[in-house]
Formats: sequence, structure tokens, C-alpha cells
Amino acid sequence: SRRHIFVPDDRGFEAQHAHPWEHDMSFWVPPAFDSGALREFVMQMAEVESIEQFDSFRRQDAMEVPGLADEYRESLSFRVTYRSSSEAVSQDTARDLQLDLRDRLGAAMKVVMR
Repeated sequence: SRRHIFVPDDRGFEAQHAHPWEHDMSFWVPPAFDSGALREFVMQMAEVESIEQFDSFRRQDAMEVPGLADEYRESLSFRVTYRSSSEAVSQDTARDLQLDLRDRLGAAMKVVMR
């Protein structure tokens, strides 16, 4: 069963559901990619509690990735945490949110998902 935890804030108490769901995603980024813009885009989702970069990789000139344009040389990996202060977020809902985010990121941020 889901339960609430009440966490003090500056004005009193705020309800917070106990179980967050974390999902990782990795994608190739174009030159001059703006991680700050990515964070702003992702944090617009009400159910996103945080997004943190945990890895990066730059491919060598000789390394080819089938179907990937040559300009995409760097890959970034992020962990997104889903939690809502107004209702419990189920594992299925968090998965659906992640799939939706992956679809929207490709178009909005010009990244290529891995």
C-alpha cells in the first residue's frame, strides 16, 4: 500500500509519497548541446523530482555508430527521479512517463536515444 510522509517546509508541512521511481536514459547529443536547457525541459513535468547526469562518453574519430550522423560524438547519461507530492506514482505510470519523455526529448532537444 502507498503511504504519505509529511516533510516540514518553510510554511508548515508538505505531503510527499514515500516511493520514488528512478529511470536512466542515455543519448547522443549534437555539438554545443545545452544541459541546462535539458534540465529545464525535463523539470517542467510535474512528476519529475530531479534529473542528474551520471556519465558521459566521447567516441573516437574512427568509431562508427550505424545510423548515427558523424556530428554526434558525445553521449550523456541521466537519471530521472519521478515522485509526486499530490498522489502516488505507480511503477507503470513512471515507466509511461519515461517513455513519453524519451519521445519528446528526441524532437525537442535534437538528441538521438541510445
